[in-house]
Formats: sequence, C-alpha cells, structure tokens
Amino acid sequence: MESEGHQSIDKDRGVSVIFVDFGESSVDLKVVCWVRVLDSVMAKSRIREVIYDTLNAHGISIPFPQLDVNMTAAQ
Repeated sequence: MESEGHQSIDKDRGVSVIFVDFGESSVDLKVVCWVRVLDSVMAKSRIREVIYDTLNAHGISIPFPQLDVNMTAAQ
C-alpha cells in the first residue's frame, strides 16, 4: 500500500466523506471508499492511521469519553 494509503482505493469511485450526526462531544463523519475484499482489513487499518495522522498534523485532537465520579463518605 502506498504511503498515503491510496493504492488499494478504487480510483474510479473515489472517496466520500459524509456528515452522520452530532455526538455528545463530537461531529460524526463516515469515510466511504471502495477497496478489494482481499485488501479490506489492511486498507481499513491504513486509512484510519492516515486520518489520525492528518488530524494530528493539523492540531485537531480526538476527544475521548470522560466520566467523572464524585463520591462522598456516608455519615
């Protein structure tokens, strides 16, 4: 697979990014591309890696769910 992860993507169909929803602390997007079935596992991994690296390179952090639990002593 090419360094940018494009080699396995069907160039005739390209890549689409679809706005899915507003999450609690996120904007949910879906990336759609066509790859050969035999390449799908590695392609998915590489595509996710490229997305993560690209977001980091542009200073965009990925929020992770956080749960705060406050406990007080029973009296």
